[in-house]
Amino acid sequence: MIKTMNKKEEDNYLTKNEMLEFLKKKKILIDPDTKNFPRFARKHRIVFKKSNKVSSNGVTALIYKKQSEEKILEILEKLKNTNNSLIGRKIIKKKRKLVLAVFDKLKNKEDRSLDEKIYRHDIANKVAKKLNVKTDRQFVRHVLREKRAYKLDKKLNKPI
Repeated sequence: MIKTMNKKEEDNYLTKNEMLEFLKKKKILIDPDTKNFPRFARKHRIVFKKSNKVSSNGVTALIYKKQSEEKILEILEKLKNTNNSLIGRKIIKKKRKLVLAVFDKLKNKEDRSLDEKIYRHDIANKVAKKLNVKTDRQFVRHVLREKRAYKLDKKLNKPI
């Protein structure tokens, strides 16, 4: 049985469309055609309830609790590090460009001193620091093999 909410409690809850708009204003991009918004809500621990309204197709609609600013920032951070989210896909494009830019600025091995060794994880650390997102050496390897394979031996040291 679904209990009714008082007016004050109702103001803290939003329908799916209102919640999508609320998240969009907070710069959290979600595909509006998603059929799995309840899964998104569960994954990010957004509280939701069944409402008293029944939609035109006979399904009881869910309503979602408005989130605090710190919760919004937490969700945003998670989405930045998830490659499959809309935000994550944008970050991936930026990371790819930055990896190539950092790699292109490197001097050839012969032009550097013997002490100065540069590996893939060094590039990953620079990219992670600049964009404030997780980046690993496997990502750097993938991008460089795809775009700059012919220059790898000239610029990067091989790990022992």
